[in-house]
Amino acid sequence: MKESTQDLALFYESFADFFATGDAKKISSFIDQDTRNYSEKILLVYRNGYFKSSIDALKKTFEVTLKVLGNEVFSAIARAYVLQYPPRQGSLVRYGEQFPEFLLAQHSKLYIGALAKLDQAWINTLNARQVVGLTAERVTELNDQGYDIFDLNVALTDKGCLIELEFQVFELWEKIKYVEDITAINDVPHDTNSILLWQNDNKVNARMLLAEEAEFFNQIALKKTLGESATHVQNLYPNANIIELFSNLLENGLLIEEAPSGHIIKN
Repeated sequence: MKESTQDLALFYESFADFFATGDAKKISSFIDQDTRNYSEKILLVYRNGYFKSSIDALKKTFEVTLKVLGNEVFSAIARAYVLQYPPRQGSLVRYGEQFPEFLLAQHSKLYIGALAKLDQAWINTLNARQVVGLTAERVTELNDQGYDIFDLNVALTDKGCLIELEFQVFELWEKIKYVEDITAINDVPHDTNSILLWQNDNKVNARMLLAEEAEFFNQIALKKTLGESATHVQNLYPNANIIELFSNLLENGLLIEEAPSGHIIKN
């Protein structure tokens, strides 16, 4: 059994080496010599199909990035990515987790990485699992039970995605994605900004957040209560309309309640 396990491990290692290099030298010992030429041709077909499927998955996810870079440049970068970060799961739906960062090392235009982050966030939001978020009815129920809503801990649901970008690419990304106008891309300003994407009725919506809205989400991410988050933001931005922001989040089902220490919240 021990020898069989070692042989299997060696086979997988040789198989992985073949996929990475295209050289069948290591895996040849596992191939019947009478059918070696035919078997190696089949392996090459399989390898080519593997690369094509992986690159096509990246093209589907990073749609805007593909349009900006062009098919030839994108495919070359994508192939290099597949070699370095081969798929580890049976499904390719979420393949490309490190692709935005990988792009930064492969392309001179740094804003390309920000476009890729938006592409990735969009597809992840579209495929997010459906969850029931905190509702206005639930808030009323908690109030009726004597629970102070400002003591509530909340988090962004899976159908919402908040990303921070270092370049002002959101309007450019929207234009390319929905209008397909890439006749000219001028200098993209280098400026930190936050984008919220959320799913509603199987449609992805997105918008750039105001500074006070982004700060509110940051406080929530730090596990602050609604009251603590609201007070912090109000101190920084006296004109911030936290009630309106909270109402919009409730309306779109983007918040989910979390039990603070010492409390058990039941629906």
